[in-house]
Amino acid sequence: MARYALWAYAFFFMSSVAAASAAPPKEGAAAAQPLNEADQATPTDGYVHKWQKMPDISGKMLPSGDHATIHGKSGDIIVAVFISSWCEPCQRMMADVMKLEKKYQKLNTRFVYIFANDTAPDAQAFMREYGMKSAFLGDSKLLQEFKDPEAPALIVGDKKGFVVGVMQKATPKQLENLGELLKYLTVI
Repeated sequence: MARYALWAYAFFFMSSVAAASAAPPKEGAAAAQPLNEADQATPTDGYVHKWQKMPDISGKMLPSGDHATIHGKSGDIIVAVFISSWCEPCQRMMADVMKLEKKYQKLNTRFVYIFANDTAPDAQAFMREYGMKSAFLGDSKLLQEFKDPEAPALIVGDKKGFVVGVMQKATPKQLENLGELLKYLTVI
């Protein structure tokens, strides 16, 4: 991790030096406009870019019906899996998603299933069919927090609470990519 932070710092430092040492504009030429503070890259928590924070997942849990919250910055890798019981691509990919969950469950990786645009009875029937222990029933507020993902969607948050992967209308190839991303994230 220190190697990545050092690289990020070196990149930031070199780009700052290059910007500061640029030749002044010729007389009569328009001066370059400085970037807004929000647009400037600054090193934070080992990252150079301005990252999107992983939203908290809060809502009604199935099958219990209790309200629960999973914080985006929990220290675990979070894979938010947006599915619907009526979605055929969701049904086709569930076996592979469950295999990934089983493979990474002991490596501080948490798969959180969120039913989008679904009813509680249909979602619970889907859970029984695929052997899921728990899931969230996504309401409009929760879906808006994640910018209304199109199922099946996979949104990955790293241990520091930042979004590092978004896969809308996920395909089998994207599930392979998710496996590679999780392999990388569990090492750092």
